[in-house]
This record gives sequence, C-alpha cells and structure tokens, in this order.
Amino acid sequence: MEWTDAFGDINYLAILGAVISTFPVGMIWYSESLFGKTWMKLEGLKKKDVENKDNMMRAMTSSTVASVVSAVALAVLMITTNTSGWVNGMIFGAFIGLGIAASAMVTHDAFSLKSAKLTKINAAHDVVSFAVMGAIIGAFGF
Repeated sequence: MEWTDAFGDINYLAILGAVISTFPVGMIWYSESLFGKTWMKLEGLKKKDVENKDNMMRAMTSSTVASVVSAVALAVLMITTNTSGWVNGMIFGAFIGLGIAASAMVTHDAFSLKSAKLTKINAAHDVVSFAVMGAIIGAFGF
C-alpha cells in the first residue's frame, strides 16, 4: 500500500475523537494539581497570562489545528503499518510521541536553552497525548 492511499481509509470519527481527547489530557496534565504550577514557573508565565481569554483563544485554535494534523498523520502511519486495536494503537502512539514529537522538542529546547525539567514535562505530555490518540484511532479501526 502506498502511504498516500491511507488517506482514503481514515476513519474521520476516530480523528474527531482523537482530537477531542487532547483537551482533557492537556487540562489534566497542565492543571495546578499536576504540572501546571511548575510549568508556568519554568515558562515564566503568571496565572493571569494563562487565564487571558485572547491568549487562550489563540492557543486553543493553534492547538486544535496541530491536533488535527497530528491525529491524521498518526492515523496514516497506523493504517500503513496495519496497527489496529486500542492497545496496539496506544503503544504505537506512545512510540511516535516519543520518537518524533518528544525527540524534536528535546532538540529545539536544548538550543533555545530551555530547562530540562520543562522539556520533560512538555515531552511527556506529548507522549501521553499521542498514546491516547493512538488508542482511540486503534479502537475505532479503519
């Protein structure tokens, strides 16, 4: 199968579910009770910065577009590798999150002199987010 053929096999309900899943994952991950306080401190942000409606609308719009692109790319990879089922999808998603998203973040953060702790928080979020998206896409099937 050519990888471009996979676009015709995408289950777009699975994509919708995968995209929607990124919101609760992010809300929990960056909540004050988990990593939110540390993340804000390391990013140099104040609570008023992240509660600003204009800032949040811009961030949510960009994040949604990025999540759609990520979910579609993950689905294409899962289809071309014949990865199905929620467990295989979760493992595959975590692998892609670690191998592509997190490793790219490590490179960018190292050169922009970001804190290693900040990189770990953000990279681990991406691994978890991709794992959840993979589980959803795998569960829906193609």
